[in-house]
Amino acid sequence: MKKQFIFILISVVSIMASCTTQPKLDNSLLWKISGNGLTEDSYLFGTNYQVHYSFLDSINGFWNIYNSAKNFVTFGATKNSISDQDIINMFKENLLLPKDTTYSVLYSPEDYKIVEEYLVSHGYPNLKRFNAKPAFITFVVYITMIYGYFPDVAESIEDSTHTLYNSIEPYLLTMSKEKGKNVIKIEDSEIEKLFLNMFYAPLKEQAEVLLETIKGEDIIINSQKASVSFYKQQNLEGMVALDKQLKKQLPKTYSVFNYNLTNKIKGISNVLKSGSSLIAVEVELLLGEEGLINLLRKAGYTVEPVK
Repeated sequence: MKKQFIFILISVVSIMASCTTQPKLDNSLLWKISGNGLTEDSYLFGTNYQVHYSFLDSINGFWNIYNSAKNFVTFGATKNSISDQDIINMFKENLLLPKDTTYSVLYSPEDYKIVEEYLVSHGYPNLKRFNAKPAFITFVVYITMIYGYFPDVAESIEDSTHTLYNSIEPYLLTMSKEKGKNVIKIEDSEIEKLFLNMFYAPLKEQAEVLLETIKGEDIIINSQKASVSFYKQQNLEGMVALDKQLKKQLPKTYSVFNYNLTNKIKGISNVLKSGSSLIAVEVELLLGEEGLINLLRKAGYTVEPVK
């Protein structure tokens, strides 16, 4: 169960990560990395936690590249970063509202009613009984929204062995371990920072994000459906346009997430020097001026789509 937690948190962060301004991209999920002194080509692959792993069979050349790669690389906790248990402990320590604060203080009567009716109608306790911080409720509500509409993936959340096992990245990670590939996790301390930003934000701000998330349920669900459709079309430009639209529609929700990839380039460069690698990350992290494709190019690598 603990391993499920980090997968879910990373997926939520990645889905809501900002793409910022994006140089025009070719539509591909698989990108070759070469140059800058590399003796072997490596590859960057955009995954999606809401897509079944069987989709991999439709990506031209994927399995040949996967099988030939020496290393399988993901972002994740290491001994120097946050662990699954660390996250669980932080949730426990920061879960509850202060004793002197209630939701009737955080919301106007009208907004209180909106939030309460939503929670009760979806099987959650009412706000007098649900004394968790708004950030935690937002987290739970958002997961319910996005995974409840993707049954192939949602069913596997209940699996006590693998989180979202039917989705692409966890499937590849598990298979790589079973095949004896060299599995590398690049340290991802950003998850800890994002968690702390969420739970230590002023309670009024947390409450505003929760209210916006609940009001924006249709926007969130429809955007995820559109995102999956764009993903299966390998339409990165469509994803960028969708992201820009969402940031305008849900500004408070987006302001919570600011995933910094700049400090990942050194770790990726070290991996690339060690031999042919397949680096699998959520597709949103490829995109944007500060996405991995552009950052690797700025670092001197040639990054080009695999057709």
